Amino acid sequence: MSIPARSDSNSKSYITLPSRTAVSRFKCEIGELTKAISMSGFIELQVTSRHAEVVSGLHPIHRDPFDRMLVAQAIHEPLIFLTADKILLDYSPLVVLQ
Repeated sequence: MSIPARSDSNSKSYITLPSRTAVSRFKCEIGELTKAISMSGFIELQVTSRHAEVVSGLHPIHRDPFDRMLVAQAIHEPLIFLTADKILLDYSPLVVLQ
């Protein structure tokens, strides 16, 4: 699972779940997962038009549009983007193999 995460100056952490498929791998109901994430202090990162603009400037190294959006968010915010997908490493030093 690919997860971009960061802690800001207020020690808030950010996480993005990559897809419904990945969420289904968790051994709990989606409502329970959402509540647990919220109670843990994670904050949702909305997709913005600026993120879309960054995506449009990315080279087509990776074909998955969702992964490209996560990379764009990492570049724009900036966030460290943890991934198991080696192909994404070519996008930015913010993409880190986990």
